[in-house]
Amino acid sequence: GNRINAARFVMTTAAFEWEFSRAYPDGIKKSNSRLNAEHEALAQIQTLIDNSTGKLKSIYQFLHGLIGSSPLQAKLILIGKDFDEIIGIIGKRLYSLNDTELLYSEMGKRIADQRNHYAHGDLDIDFIDLSLLDVVFLERIIYAMQLKFYGVGTTSIQQAVNELFGCGL
Repeated sequence: GNRINAARFVMTTAAFEWEFSRAYPDGIKKSNSRLNAEHEALAQIQTLIDNSTGKLKSIYQFLHGLIGSSPLQAKLILIGKDFDEIIGIIGKRLYSLNDTELLYSEMGKRIADQRNHYAHGDLDIDFIDLSLLDVVFLERIIYAMQLKFYGVGTTSIQQAVNELFGCGL
């Protein structure tokens, strides 16, 4: 259980996506202008789908599915904003032990880039920068999200994460 390989990385990010959708069933809030732009893009892509066949049609259908989805990095930024009071102390300690600073935006970019490598079959590429550390912290975030979903309080979540993962706080 102490080794992080490509499979564990992918499963951890999938678990995060699952917990994120449970915590935010409506996804990340968007401005009206963004929603209008997405609606217009969907309509135009639908026209292209309706007027296409074969592989081109399947490409348009794929693009249709991407419109409106939130990138992993944006999800981690939101989690950082909403859960930092709960999990930030653990993350800041973990990152400081590795002589770096916890920045959710950078964490999200590294994890998304690493996941893209795996999604494209680049299984032999080493972990990007601190993405190994990021996935270790992501496991703690997931556990905190699960406990929060069931109504556990902040202090109890911190204690549970500390105890389960041996954070030493």
